[in-house]
Amino acid sequence: PADTADEMYALANSYIKRTRAIAHEYVWLPEDEQCVVSTVPLQLKVSYPWGGYEGGYRFKNPIRGRMFLNNYNVPAITNGWIKINCLHEAYPGHHVQHVRSITDPIPETMKIGSKNVPLHEGTCLRTERAFEFVYAEDPFYPLFVAYRRHHTSVRIKVDLWLRYFGKTIGEAVDLYVEELGFDRNTARLQVQAHINDIGYFTSYYYGMKKLCEWEKLYGYDKKSFTQLLFSVGGVSLE
Repeated sequence: PADTADEMYALANSYIKRTRAIAHEYVWLPEDEQCVVSTVPLQLKVSYPWGGYEGGYRFKNPIRGRMFLNNYNVPAITNGWIKINCLHEAYPGHHVQHVRSITDPIPETMKIGSKNVPLHEGTCLRTERAFEFVYAEDPFYPLFVAYRRHHTSVRIKVDLWLRYFGKTIGEAVDLYVEELGFDRNTARLQVQAHINDIGYFTSYYYGMKKLCEWEKLYGYDKKSFTQLLFSVGGVSLE
């Protein structure tokens, strides 16, 4: 991790320049769009351990969004988390989805679909591995991507624990500490996210798994499949 929040944001800004340049090669985006890096919104500091994304005002140009990192949890936000957030939350991730939902000539129902979570989160989880070449100088980044995939599978287990098997918040926190090596504060923040969004975190892994199966089954290359995923708006996997 960085020593201070300012250093963390400086690293994020340097990485996001790279991911933005690559995204513009793979997906159509207006040249004046922008994703800024910012502090975590105060109401989210206890449920977003690492970071997240907020889209900007839909009817204002140029189109802007912001990727935030949790400045209250700097010691837990390692270099790997900073790098992966710049892909997942920004380019080609949620920010690209936000921009395309505004600019693409598709029906409004496809822009604000209520069943879009597996597609949107699955797409951004795919991005973390599909675009790991952006950090080619870092031999450990692919290992972090594998760790992150394991993280998303553990989140399925925690959702089931909390909502179906009757496990306690404390037991869920313990699982994150033991299975992924989280410090207890970060584990508690992650569990709070589960409490706030029932079942949401189950969608990341199965959405990604289904999309990657189709990518292979139908013979898409990386670029054409990426273009497709960011051009359909918010629809269900069905």
